[in-house]
Amino acid sequence: YFIYCNGMWQQLDELTGLLNQKSYLNKTALLSENGSLVVFDVDDFKQINDNYGHLMGDECLKEIADCIKKAYSRDGFCYRIGGDEFCVLLYEKADKDKCYRKLMKEWKNKKKSLRILPYLSIGSATFKAGDDVQKVKETADRNLYRYKKKQYQKIFNKSFESCIHLPEDLYSLSEYEWHKMMQAGRSDSQVSAKEVQPCLLL
Repeated sequence: YFIYCNGMWQQLDELTGLLNQKSYLNKTALLSENGSLVVFDVDDFKQINDNYGHLMGDECLKEIADCIKKAYSRDGFCYRIGGDEFCVLLYEKADKDKCYRKLMKEWKNKKKSLRILPYLSIGSATFKAGDDVQKVKETADRNLYRYKKKQYQKIFNKSFESCIHLPEDLYSLSEYEWHKMMQAGRSDSQVSAKEVQPCLLL
């Protein structure tokens, strides 16, 4: 019993209670069934740590993890795989739209009491049994990055149309060029980080 419990504890992330990176790597060493990988990125999380301290940053991570767990745990496995990176391995028959709506509901409720709770960007990719999980994750990450770019573009087009010009082919930018442009845009238009937070999206 002790060995069993100890093995279970070693698969859990200490801060959030989600499954940890070790568990994720074990689970994805061989994808034995069809499903979807959903990845989550906490937007501007470094600013939370810098402005409010790491304890408050940890609190935000715990609240976000709780949102993910409540929204997705019945339909898959929920992981914290990095500092502010989370993912879910969803069953093939999972209703992704329903899970997403639940996630939004939980996030909005927590935002009422924790106003600094960061927004999330989300990307996903489907996979089949036997697929290379690294390639699947790369696809999900690209989709997350693409959604993040679209959201920033919408925000800038709406609020700073006369202040900053975005390239028409936004997707041709490298990650370095994108962040450099974003930083320049914030500086030129004197925009605070809170004003350019992306919305929760999928």
